[in-house]
Amino acid sequence: MTYAGGSTNLTYDRDGLLTGIHGFTIGRHADHGLPVSLDDGTLNKTFGYNGHGEVTDVSTELNQTSAFDYDLTYNSVGQIVGKTETLPDGTVNQYRDEHDACFRLTGLNQGGIVPRIFKIAALFCLCASFGLQAGVYKWVDENGRTHFSDKPPPNQQKRNVEVLNDRAKAPPSSSKAQADYRQPAASRILRIRKLFEGEEFGQLNSVLADSLRAVKTEIDHESQLREAYQVFQQDEPAWEALFDRWISRYPQQYQGYLARATYLVHRGWEARGGAYIDETPQKNIDRMVAFMNRAQSDLSRALSLEAGALWAYCLRINIAKSGGQYPDALRTLEQATKRYPATYLARKYYIEMLDPKWGGSPLSMISFANSAQHHVGTNPRLRQLVSYAYYEAGRMAYINKEYAQASGYLSIAIDKGGRPPAGF
Repeated sequence: MTYAGGSTNLTYDRDGLLTGIHGFTIGRHADHGLPVSLDDGTLNKTFGYNGHGEVTDVSTELNQTSAFDYDLTYNSVGQIVGKTETLPDGTVNQYRDEHDACFRLTGLNQGGIVPRIFKIAALFCLCASFGLQAGVYKWVDENGRTHFSDKPPPNQQKRNVEVLNDRAKAPPSSSKAQADYRQPAASRILRIRKLFEGEEFGQLNSVLADSLRAVKTEIDHESQLREAYQVFQQDEPAWEALFDRWISRYPQQYQGYLARATYLVHRGWEARGGAYIDETPQKNIDRMVAFMNRAQSDLSRALSLEAGALWAYCLRINIAKSGGQYPDALRTLEQATKRYPATYLARKYYIEMLDPKWGGSPLSMISFANSAQHHVGTNPRLRQLVSYAYYEAGRMAYINKEYAQASGYLSIAIDKGGRPPAGF
């Protein structure tokens, strides 16, 4: 790689993950691939993780002498609530975050003292909230220069004056405007988890049914449907009993079966691990298959109760991917697209199965992505399939040192969809 007149070498492993840059060696975990060390012979950093892939401890050494260490703790929704740092002289500093029942930050303590920086941040937020009440003026002067200010142009003599964010002139909020307020996605996700862990299964059924109903009305709601069920993608053995009680109370409603299937598929992938199949112990594969078989049973029951359960088709494609069962995946995709012709979500799971690392090929991905573009008028997100396909083609070409071809593919990916696979 060449940048700003300098060059450095990059190295990758078989999964295409970066393992070396500019004299630093990046060590990665054998199962999940996250970086566990960074070393250039002088500086050495090591990283530890919990079961959710969150960093729990970082240690730094200079010339084999401890320089700076810190540990992190998290709450049940993945927010950092504590940090303990150890300085070279042995000084230990502890920080603790405080949150309310809605998981909003309410306080920060350092050894029982509220740090000055936190007070400044709070004051800044307060000032910003006042600032939003005023209008912001934009104008172009006689020399063609653009100005922004919280005050109007002097003597109103400037031309092309535009008022931005004019809260002062905005009409008072109506009850209808307040009724139209939509909670952030994070609030909705936390609510679903709270309903589940509180065993409010009747309300939970209603929330999940509303998510599917929205998709049946407008296909662009399918991302919210996926987010709702991804709440159950947790490696929590204690949740088994909660799912059993949910289904026991509502055996004729599909939501409990589909949620448990989501949980079981996730646990199946966790049991398998992230190594190549020929490097994966047979016991891991056996555990994965056991989880996937249980999930299939729940999916069959869910679809018998609600044949339009789009998320169930996505999970079945994902299960087929775990066993390389291409005919099953294609058959499931056809069932999904028959009910939802413009679905992006089901196609997303299928195109991932065509990825070279799962035995597919870049050309098959590109062909499949292009075949979905006649529905792009109904669902613009389908454009991302083309972007993703060309991104993977470029990535594979780069790994194979076919740099000119890689550049061409990646240019098309950027042109088609911006920044794959970040939005994928």
